[in-house]
Amino acid sequence: MLAAVLLSLCLAPAASRVGAPPSAPQVTRAVRAATAAHSSLRLPTHHLPSESSQFATHHSLSRPLLALPLTQRRVLRTATAEAISSLPSEPAAGVPSAETGPVAVKGVVDVKAFKTPKEILVALAGSAKARAKMSMRDLVISGFLAGSYVAIGGCIMTMIGSGLTGFTALGLAGLAKLLAAAVFPIGLIMIVLTGSDLWTGNCVIMASGALQGTCTWREVFRNWVISFGANFLGALAVAYFLMFESGMVSLDPARSWVINAAEAKMGLTFKETFLRAIGANWIVNIAVMLVTTATTVPGKILAAWFPIMTFAAIGWEHSVANMFSIPLANMLQASSFTNFLELFAGFLKTNLLPVTLGNLVGGIAMVALAYDRIVMKPKRYDEPMRA
Repeated sequence: MLAAVLLSLCLAPAASRVGAPPSAPQVTRAVRAATAAHSSLRLPTHHLPSESSQFATHHSLSRPLLALPLTQRRVLRTATAEAISSLPSEPAAGVPSAETGPVAVKGVVDVKAFKTPKEILVALAGSAKARAKMSMRDLVISGFLAGSYVAIGGCIMTMIGSGLTGFTALGLAGLAKLLAAAVFPIGLIMIVLTGSDLWTGNCVIMASGALQGTCTWREVFRNWVISFGANFLGALAVAYFLMFESGMVSLDPARSWVINAAEAKMGLTFKETFLRAIGANWIVNIAVMLVTTATTVPGKILAAWFPIMTFAAIGWEHSVANMFSIPLANMLQASSFTNFLELFAGFLKTNLLPVTLGNLVGGIAMVALAYDRIVMKPKRYDEPMRA
């Protein structure tokens, strides 16, 4: 205990000088220098760890100090503090300096809570560069998983929402909608933490890459087309195998809830569907930016949770979510496979087409282009066009 107190007292002057306590090797050098300068100190320095040893810790330094009498510890405290003060200044572990910039130290966690807007867009462009180089096979697998995860979010939303139908009779329809929407974000959370390719989220990612020159627009469209198709396959697989064939929605209230929700979506006009889709992917791509700015897993989860819950509770239209919910309703309604194909064709024309167009506008115009304009290139758009 006394040795620990001695160390803390020796380290205090240096801590104020460099912004953090000196390292164990620094203290080792200082103790050796203090012992050499004071012949009255009989410290067994051969027991001290090597200055360059990776095992030099404050605990290993404290053991030899226990051999000293109290009066000699006081002398050593003063002498060591003076010796530390004469050492060359070193930046604290993990703390950047003007000369060296950020210092990467093993075992030290970067405590920066979030990225700046410019850092977000640069990170998105870097992600776009990597996604543009993915093989078609890998992109299909990644997109299939992303579509499946969104559908799984739809699964839990269906089961929770259908169980809250009694709230409407009590005048609590808004609360029921909020509770159902609160569980839907699990899909995007799984996507962003696993790095899967959701085409709606890739709107801001890939467009940012093209705008910053890390990928071409041809690579952008390739990514969007493949991920869109793979998302569709993943959503349909979950709808058919995990919900329809498994019997999860074969009985009320789940069956009625799925069909009523799909009929409400199919009853919208082209303009209404298109505008609601803009809002949905605007929020989804903001969620992607917020997830990118977070540097911890809890931060990324919260960054994804609230925006996605917002658009789901409002009732805006998301193409990949609809790839799950409306075909599932078609499966429940169809009397035959031919009848299913007719219902499915109606879904593609009446809902998925305007939703896809609206999602493109929401993700590209409202997020990617807007933030590229105000963050990355605030002057470029003001320059006169050349003939």
